[in-house]
Amino acid sequence: MDEHLNIRRAARAHDWTACARIVFWQLFSRTFDGQKSITKHALLPYLNIWNEKHPSKTIPVALTTFSLHEDLSSKFDPAEEIDAADNEFCNAFLEYAEGASDNSGAIERVKHFATSIRSSVLAIQINRWIRDFPDQHQRWRTGKLISGPTFLDDEAAANDAEGAWEHIDLLFSHSRHDRAIPEIPTNKIEVAYREWERSLL
Repeated sequence: MDEHLNIRRAARAHDWTACARIVFWQLFSRTFDGQKSITKHALLPYLNIWNEKHPSKTIPVALTTFSLHEDLSSKFDPAEEIDAADNEFCNAFLEYAEGASDNSGAIERVKHFATSIRSSVLAIQINRWIRDFPDQHQRWRTGKLISGPTFLDDEAAANDAEGAWEHIDLLFSHSRHDRAIPEIPTNKIEVAYREWERSLL
């Protein structure tokens, strides 16, 4: 059992690992449609940031899995330089698309959705750091040492991450708490979580 009990409390403690762990477990208490909806809406805050940063390559906010894939694919030019936050958002989308596909079993689907949600928050956190410390970001990109805070240490970036996790908590609280089918035994969820946690290292 998590000491913070819910995502909001973990977020206010800036315990990002606990936030991700609670999300992973809570996803199992939602149907596939519920999991997909929560994850999709977790992507929207950074989608708005993407549209501000890339005005010539905006993506509609009203999304389905396939329209998001088509829009992102058509607007992403590999020759165009994107920053670390944009890259994290792209990862969040790809994980969402994998989870929403018919190819994933119940456990693998949750792993994809949990990674997508975590990456969506990381994108927001990294974006704030890049915006406030552009010189540090450029040094980091070129492999040089940075003298200021990293995105993990920056207070403003952490506050943005807190707000993003609280948004995730709200998405869960407004969704139906309906056990996903098939029901997965607790011990299997625990094993799946440990595997997922190791995959993030």
